[in-house]
Amino acid sequence: LLHRLPEWLRPRVRRLMHLLTAMVCVTLAAASIRLIRLELTMNDVAFLGIPRWLVLIIIPIGFALMGWRFVRHALMPSAKDG
Repeated sequence: LLHRLPEWLRPRVRRLMHLLTAMVCVTLAAASIRLIRLELTMNDVAFLGIPRWLVLIIIPIGFALMGWRFVRHALMPSAKDG
């Protein structure tokens, strides 16, 4: 729907969307860190003797990286953002 907005409003709305998305990603990263802490207490094995928490660590890392990307896009918009 962004293309239906007036040209002058698009960059502002795009930045707001990036910030809101970053907040969601950071919230999910924090929640997944709590999941990792819980898995650490359980000492479960995923496969081949690898602890389950080590397999699940990609979740907070991924959300943190996505959050960083959206914050970067919100604070340093590209040329197309205006």
